[in-house]
Amino acid sequence: MKQISTETPEQRQARYRQNQKNREAHVREERKREVAQNQTKDRRLSFLVSVITALGYKLSQVGRMCGFSQQSISWMFGVVDDCLLSKAEKLLGAVGITLKVRIKKEGSVPPRSPKPKSGSNKGVKFRIEGRFAEEVHLTNPKMPDYVNNCTPSDRMYFLALYLPTCGMPITSLMKKCGIQMASLSYIFTHDDIKISQLFKIAKATGGEIVWKVD
Repeated sequence: MKQISTETPEQRQARYRQNQKNREAHVREERKREVAQNQTKDRRLSFLVSVITALGYKLSQVGRMCGFSQQSISWMFGVVDDCLLSKAEKLLGAVGITLKVRIKKEGSVPPRSPKPKSGSNKGVKFRIEGRFAEEVHLTNPKMPDYVNNCTPSDRMYFLALYLPTCGMPITSLMKKCGIQMASLSYIFTHDDIKISQLFKIAKATGGEIVWKVD
């Protein structure tokens, strides 16, 4: 028989806040351990730190240039090891660097040397060649409209191209990635994504994250 909770809303909120504090304390200890064991290069945002420090800047300095508080920078890099892609673009943009990202699978054909696509319809063979041939997938599973409607000018266009290549129904794919469908919708409708979500997608699909900095 299901037990009925006697917890008041105030008690529930207090429990939630305490759990949040416990999680944050655990994460902070993990970050301290990484520093002590010289494992900071294994962090998700290490690529940002590498580029910024290579140009002779400090994170706090670049943060101020972007209008981010010291607390915000410490939270992103020292605690959650995560931020929105748009924030990563802003941080690098402050020091004159543009950031582009894509996910590729091992053995995939580079965009500059497209591989013809071929198939057969009603007994007649055909193939697709040309500049955009690599973006055409003959057996793509159905994608939601917010993925299909993504345009080349959108930040998430790279993801809209990548998801169909995984060859799985989108609900099964997101379950494998540990991302809710509501979160995927949010990603495309707001045209932004957390770095941690990129890592989840790449890991679950055997992809490689490619950061292009210019």
